[in-house]
Amino acid sequence: MKEAVAQEDGGAETPYAEKGELKDLCNGVMNGCPYIAMGKMSICVSPEECYYYFGSVEDGLREGRGRTAMMDGGTAFEGGYLHDQRDGFGTYYYKSGKLCYAGDWKENRRNGMGVSFKASNGSCYAGFWDQDSPVGPGALLSKEKGLVYAGYFEDGKRSGAGVSFQPEDRSLFIGQWRNGVQQLKGTLVDQDGTLLYSGGFANGKRSGTGTEYDPNGQVRYTGKWAENAWNGEGVWYREDGHVIKGQFRSGAVDGQAVEYSKNGVKLYEGGFENGVYSGKGCRYFPGGGRYEGSFLAGKPVGWLSGYDADGNLVYEGHWENDEFQGQGRYFSNGEKVYEGEFSHNQFEGQGLEYQNGEIAYRGGYVCSSREGLGVLYENGEPRYAGEFRQNRMHGRINEIQNGRVLAECVYQDGVLRYEKRYSLSDGKPYLAFEGFMKNGKPGGMGCRYNPYGEKVEEGLYQDGELAKSMQVAPKKMPLLPENPENPAYEAYRKGPEYGIELSVCGGIYTGVLKNGLPNGRGTILRGDHRYTGEFINGAPAGRGVLYQNDGTIIEGKFFMEPAGFTGLRHLAFENGIEYWYQ
Repeated sequence: MKEAVAQEDGGAETPYAEKGELKDLCNGVMNGCPYIAMGKMSICVSPEECYYYFGSVEDGLREGRGRTAMMDGGTAFEGGYLHDQRDGFGTYYYKSGKLCYAGDWKENRRNGMGVSFKASNGSCYAGFWDQDSPVGPGALLSKEKGLVYAGYFEDGKRSGAGVSFQPEDRSLFIGQWRNGVQQLKGTLVDQDGTLLYSGGFANGKRSGTGTEYDPNGQVRYTGKWAENAWNGEGVWYREDGHVIKGQFRSGAVDGQAVEYSKNGVKLYEGGFENGVYSGKGCRYFPGGGRYEGSFLAGKPVGWLSGYDADGNLVYEGHWENDEFQGQGRYFSNGEKVYEGEFSHNQFEGQGLEYQNGEIAYRGGYVCSSREGLGVLYENGEPRYAGEFRQNRMHGRINEIQNGRVLAECVYQDGVLRYEKRYSLSDGKPYLAFEGFMKNGKPGGMGCRYNPYGEKVEEGLYQDGELAKSMQVAPKKMPLLPENPENPAYEAYRKGPEYGIELSVCGGIYTGVLKNGLPNGRGTILRGDHRYTGEFINGAPAGRGVLYQNDGTIIEGKFFMEPAGFTGLRHLAFENGIEYWYQ
């Protein structure tokens, strides 16, 4: 006859000794044993370890109901015996006195319905047993987590249909197990029964192909999974109604994918990284059109190309927040219209405008209008340089022809108001007219000059003709501001260097200047004479006419100095003014 008592935490069982003498009847009395009036026996494993049996005995064997107690009076087993073996219903205890098992027995083994407990952590199994192993329907419970699993077992392992509980999110997994391993397909629901996921699993985690649902039961994601995260080909249905189809990694869009609006309109196609646009891609607009290029951290970077709904190139350049921003080029009907700086889809800053394939304007822009300093072109050649406002010439403007400044002007809202107009004589520029303008003709106060800076006429003009002679004072013409960003503008910022009644070289001079000195054709007035002709570096040099106060007129060729020349005539005037001529 043998007996065993459960060890703590599933340790090895210790067999009882064969039947021996009863050692302590009082032990049974003290513990309220209902079997005290029945047969009694002691079972000794060693002199130091004995157990006591109280219950039915037949032919020296435990038979029927009984209780086996430990030396301290604690129960080792209480229940039915058959042929000295645990049989029928009974409760089994650890040496500590904690319950190990309560349920059906057969031939000393747990068999039938029963509940087992693990002393170390309080977890338990409730269900059916066969040969000491859980089999058939049963449930696993944890002291901390509550119900862990409910379903079928085979050979002590989860096998067949079952439900596992995820304490982290209080969800339930409904699926199948085999040999203790969760199988490839199953369903997750939350504690309210709302569907969370249906699809593949591996090692207890979402894996393979599966579908995730939002709290409203709508599909959130369907596709490939790995380690509980979206991984591989899939479709993400976002809360804002957008749909993203493509590659996923670690729960985020990563790789090639396509994004659609809630109406099914394509919004983006290309690379993603960690959920945002990255790499080569194409962004589509709801009303048609697109731009394509490189993206980084969800934003376009570098040079991108934009197309309209018909596929025509509209823009090449930098973008920001789906708008033209920074340097770029704008196209219309396949032809370049503008190249330069943009801000919020507008020409803004410095740029070049084109018409029929030729440059039409180069300069500043504000809100897509010519504004500030710039150069206006005709037939691809510079025609006007100066100040612009709202697409019109406004302020100081230099008129250009054949690469020369032809006139220095003042415009108001695109209308010419005042000008200094130059002409050529023998290929050399001279001031021909200065004054107010009306309808493109002299209108108001003005003066006309000959090639040598002499006034031909001055007074009040009407419709281009002198209406009344009178002395007038020319208007001082300011220089155009500098703009180093625009070399074409800088080339025509200044008109010919020309002086009008300028105090220089001891006289009053009107004519061409160079470095502030008479140089070219002009006229200088002094107190005792006047010279009209050609100058070099402030001195008469070339053909000219000298008028003296006494009425003498000398016409000839004048020289800066007599050195190297013979037969020159000499005249001296006040203040050391000298002339050499022949």
